[in-house]
Amino acid sequence: MIVMKFGGTSVGSAERITATADIVASCDEPVVVVLSAMSGVTNMLIEAARGERPLSEVAQRHYEAARQLGLGTEYHAVVDSTLGRATGEAETVACGELLSTALARAYMQTRGMDAVMLPALDFMRLNADGTPDTAHIARAAAAAIERAGRHRIYVTQGFICRDADGSVATLTRGGSDYTATLLGEALRASHVCIWTDVDGVYSADPRHVAAARCIPRMSYAQADMAARLGAKILHSDCIVPAQRCGAEVRVLDSFHPEAAGTVVGPFADAPGFIAVAASANHVGIVGHDAAVTAADIARALGPLAAAEPEIHAGHTRVSVQPGQAVEAMRIIHHEFIENKI
Repeated sequence: MIVMKFGGTSVGSAERITATADIVASCDEPVVVVLSAMSGVTNMLIEAARGERPLSEVAQRHYEAARQLGLGTEYHAVVDSTLGRATGEAETVACGELLSTALARAYMQTRGMDAVMLPALDFMRLNADGTPDTAHIARAAAAAIERAGRHRIYVTQGFICRDADGSVATLTRGGSDYTATLLGEALRASHVCIWTDVDGVYSADPRHVAAARCIPRMSYAQADMAARLGAKILHSDCIVPAQRCGAEVRVLDSFHPEAAGTVVGPFADAPGFIAVAASANHVGIVGHDAAVTAADIARALGPLAAAEPEIHAGHTRVSVQPGQAVEAMRIIHHEFIENKI
């Protein structure tokens, strides 16, 4: 069994849901498909829960996608009942994933795909301290699959869960990645595919650094550090469950499924600096280059540096002047990473 997670942009329209179904259909082994809400819907639901937007706009977004996918009005009843039952912000926000999974599953079934629903609220649970209850998730997920019976495709929700008291709750934003690797660990998946809109983990944010390149493979430690230092492609907690069970994490592009992407696994750390990420007023560099000192980094950044760079085992953290993190990322990538790619 494998786990495939598709983010909001991968299910953000009828066209993208069709492409996602194509990818799932091409898989030749049983797969758990973890879906985010359609892009933009979580923010719409937060605004609706706070009285700043009518829920009818969320409903219309899903009605239209269903129409474009050729579904009948039966899906309208699912939308209406899901939104109508929600009380409070957490339950309202959870509707995004409940609606996207119902939509995708209904469409898959029209194509003759053997897809069943595996409700995440039946097995995803947090401990009293807000961390995932991995023992419960393992037991309950296995039981949920047993109840569902043997199928090719199990569709479930990312991001949403229950707290220790049984109330509907959510993981932190971007938490569908975390759901996927927690399920990968629970179900002993061979690998977890994180399908997104970028073809892998890059040496820097390609929106700001034209010379950034996709990293073909990374160790668990370096991928985990990249996420924690601010690289947006992976949730900051999602690598640890995969590392615990030894499953590979493959970061892939649902818009270009032929691209090789990045494979994260039990590999040795790549030598030297391999990536740089900007976050608020800090820049984080993944990797270690013994030939580069804190003084070298400070010299390259000049007045952009707000303090002496902090070199740690496996990463370096640099405080920069307010508003200068992206420029500092560009400089570090050019000076210490580009010529070694």
